[in-house]
Amino acid sequence: MAASRQSNGMYPTDAPIHEMGLDAAEAAMLTDNAKKLTKRELIILQDTTNQYRSQGETKVLQVFDERTGLHLNLGDVTSIAHAFTDAAKRRNAAPAAAAADACCCCTCCPCCSCTASVVISATR
Repeated sequence: MAASRQSNGMYPTDAPIHEMGLDAAEAAMLTDNAKKLTKRELIILQDTTNQYRSQGETKVLQVFDERTGLHLNLGDVTSIAHAFTDAAKRRNAAPAAAAADACCCCTCCPCCSCTASVVISATR
């Protein structure tokens, strides 16, 4: 399913999050709000996090909302982190599948999993 949308190991910007290397169980972990995201919004979330990380998750989510009109909350971001953490574990258990499941802008994991962990870590 997802591999057919890849070009040169990358997904198009309109690829829905559930098509970015997640299996059915991992996609089911996403909140309804998180399921609406595409690669484009995940990249915006990553960029917003990088820019506003020092101001905390509330500021990151506020600016993300201003940039996209999507109203994410910490639960949505947490669901993204959990889904892609499980996907990364699955891919690491099956090395041959890792290249086929590589997504959006990097080859090791989706851009959002790093973003999600940064946003979540700010509250600990």
